[in-house]
Amino acid sequence: MPRKRITVMDSKQTTDNNLENISRVLKKVRDFIILVFTFCLYRLSRLLVTSFQKFTWVVTGVEKMRRDTRSGLNFRSAAHVQDIKWRRKIHPLVTADASNFITFHNSFKHPNCVLKPHVSLYCVTQTEAVFVECDELEDVYASDGNFHDAQFRHARRLVVLPRGVFHKLATDLGDPRVPVMLISSTGRCGATLMTRMFEKVPGTRIIQEPDCLTTLAFLMKTLALSAVEYDNVLTSAIRLLCKPDDRVGMIVIRSRPCCCTQIKTIQKLMPRIRQIFLYRNSLRTVSSYIGTMSNDTTAQCARFIIDNEVIATIMPFFRRLFHHYFMYTLDQDPPLTSPGSMSTVGMFTSVWAACITSVVECTEKNIPVISVLYEEMLKNPWRTCSAMFERLNIRSQYVNSATDAFKVDVNKNQELSQTFYNTDSRRKIQPEARAEADTILRKYGFPKLGERFELIGLMNFDHPAFSKSLSKDKFTYSS
Repeated sequence: MPRKRITVMDSKQTTDNNLENISRVLKKVRDFIILVFTFCLYRLSRLLVTSFQKFTWVVTGVEKMRRDTRSGLNFRSAAHVQDIKWRRKIHPLVTADASNFITFHNSFKHPNCVLKPHVSLYCVTQTEAVFVECDELEDVYASDGNFHDAQFRHARRLVVLPRGVFHKLATDLGDPRVPVMLISSTGRCGATLMTRMFEKVPGTRIIQEPDCLTTLAFLMKTLALSAVEYDNVLTSAIRLLCKPDDRVGMIVIRSRPCCCTQIKTIQKLMPRIRQIFLYRNSLRTVSSYIGTMSNDTTAQCARFIIDNEVIATIMPFFRRLFHHYFMYTLDQDPPLTSPGSMSTVGMFTSVWAACITSVVECTEKNIPVISVLYEEMLKNPWRTCSAMFERLNIRSQYVNSATDAFKVDVNKNQELSQTFYNTDSRRKIQPEARAEADTILRKYGFPKLGERFELIGLMNFDHPAFSKSLSKDKFTYSS
């Protein structure tokens, strides 16, 4: 009898678990359907609004004013200010674009209005630069969230400048007046942690994943801009992104992985910008990417479709869309691996390999890039901060406070020592997917998934002991 009672209880518990799982799946499907329906409704509404605006702006003279400013006339009224009435993205990580908003005409203002602290560069198109204006109390510069997402959520108005006006404004500003660091990475490798480390230095502005750089990377890949135009727009974008602010003494920019191709160009245009490249073990990087997809309904649906051979065959555009978002700007032409044949593991492996390849090309051309391996960075936070601050000429008095950033993983809200070394990433990737990843890595000339790879000039955090000099500005190594 006792054995039978346990069996019944186990059966009931199993049934309850199955019902709970079914309920959870149905809820995610419902949420996804609502998301897609709302987004489609938004796109339809925007199409109707923009079509109607083409007529009303001609009648009211707004369109004539826009044409004049594009032609170089009416510089003092070249900034087109528009009120935001509705905003929508299919996913927060989607690249910023003016189509994220439905706007109504407000006024024309002097271009200098974009130099205000609460106005920031949102994205760049082939002909215009788009800024967003937020409330003065909102801080879109923070290490806990992406810059483009904060702009999207807090924007109240759009300010659009023609490209010629954009260049003139940037030329008047000149290059950034404070030290600027650009952190490039493979993604999922502690770049947010590094920005939090620098944020501990007073007067530091953190700009995480500004999509003015992302949109430029796509424009260059699609040949929408010539090489000269691309250099000019990229220079202007960085100048406006790093516009003067009395409260800021240092700027740290973290770009998306798809922007790794810009390292060489930025070094050529603005050699004073310090370049940092952060990467992680290939297996842990891919596993982390896969893990983040399990936390989002849209990403879960996308992964299910991409990794299902039957569905992917019927709807091949999903894999191509995924490739376009993550790999398009990094991949060779034609692609090294066919986008239609890659799973999510293969896609993220390609991202890792392509980013590393971009930096290898930089080191071969003697472009100064500070390469940092995430595993080494975590071993001794104090030595990491000390060595990085020494290399970048940052005052040593902020080292102790900078080590506080290492206590918590901002992506998991857990102790780093508990999340990094105690997880077995191999459980998340099946043998077939590992074989696919190894094949892709072999094409790029890298070792198998999970095997250690060191870039030339990798930052060494095992320095000998050092002591403070009489100067408060730097550390000096003791002999």
